[in-house]
Amino acid sequence: MKHNRPKLPSSYVRLDLPDRAQYVEKEMRDIKELQDLLMEVREDENVKALKTAAALQTNVPPVKLRKKLRLRAHKSKVLSMCSTKISTGDHMLATVGQDNTVVVWDALTGLKTDAFKVSQGHTLSIATPPNGQIVAVGGLSCTIDLYSVNDRLYSLLGQHRDPYPFKQNHAVYIENEGVKLFGGVVGANPVLPLELSPETPKSSGLKAIGRDRRHLGTLYGHSTAITCQAFVDEYTFGSGAADGSCGMWDVLTGESIMRSYEHFATVSELSTNPNSHFIMASAADDGQLKVWDSRQPKSIMTFPSAGASPLNGLKFHPEGQCIVAGNRESILLFDMRTNSIVSEVGNFGMPTAMSLSESGRLVIVGYGDGTVNILDLLKENWISQFTPHRQRISGMAICGSEVATSSWDTTVSTWKCV
Repeated sequence: MKHNRPKLPSSYVRLDLPDRAQYVEKEMRDIKELQDLLMEVREDENVKALKTAAALQTNVPPVKLRKKLRLRAHKSKVLSMCSTKISTGDHMLATVGQDNTVVVWDALTGLKTDAFKVSQGHTLSIATPPNGQIVAVGGLSCTIDLYSVNDRLYSLLGQHRDPYPFKQNHAVYIENEGVKLFGGVVGANPVLPLELSPETPKSSGLKAIGRDRRHLGTLYGHSTAITCQAFVDEYTFGSGAADGSCGMWDVLTGESIMRSYEHFATVSELSTNPNSHFIMASAADDGQLKVWDSRQPKSIMTFPSAGASPLNGLKFHPEGQCIVAGNRESILLFDMRTNSIVSEVGNFGMPTAMSLSESGRLVIVGYGDGTVNILDLLKENWISQFTPHRQRISGMAICGSEVATSSWDTTVSTWKCV
């Protein structure tokens, strides 16, 4: 099939080279103006549609929270907290403190189910996958350490003669009552790898496993402090660092899936899409919000219109198409379908922790002075405020009808809606 090349305008053909450059420059400016105009019209239409939907809904009454439990285990600041709902239906909380201790809690009863020291000198962040079998801890050591929770992985090896099967360069093969374990596979269900070959480069991937049966391995690759982490699913892990780099890892092999330096400042928050095993969003101090796909080497979407103010709160909406982020001036709702901001609500300061209700309508925001505010995202108004801690809120999670908060005052609190 023959394709005809488009003909250039006769006015362009008659121009000299300098004039042609000016002509192209003028046309590019016109295209940019049309793109900006189209974006403004699209944003206006999206805002109108959101306000129209909001007008049909009733107002949410003020949310009243009653303190249920105050959990104490750390001897210094609680620096980070993560949560997950495990297969038994229980909500698990995991916290890491400045005392280099990881504590695992049952969020509903307040009981400590596990606690152990980590090898890192100063930890900053913690994450756990949906199954709650491991925790990942990162900090100033520029590495990510993986630990087994409640010895769940080690219990698979209970019949083995060697009490320390996780030896350096030591392969494990067990066949006991039909359970096969070799190279990180139990039957058809993969778990963490037990061995890497000596040829595996230390610069990236999983370090050879030592004699600590709880410590499963170390991920190398970042050159600065690990500031935030998130599990995309049980076997894919995301991390952000102080040099603006974001990475994704295959936990089964310890290999880096993706690493990019597209942010120009510290990556402050990561959030994973609840409806996808590949999508992750990152917010940074450069004011940009980026969306990543583990199948792509670079970010697939950027929201530069968030401004230059640092973003410090970030959560995917439960339906997976919108992202809520916060800066010092406002709480922003980004729509991935239109690559635009569809809602902006004035804020009370820089958020230090954020979480969304199961419906996604309520946004719970924590601040550096220990206060927590609740925003009705649909109606764009603040409906409640309470002060659960005396110092900075470092983590927040929704556990059923309860809200869990962690703080630099060394405590974790759970609050029940009344």
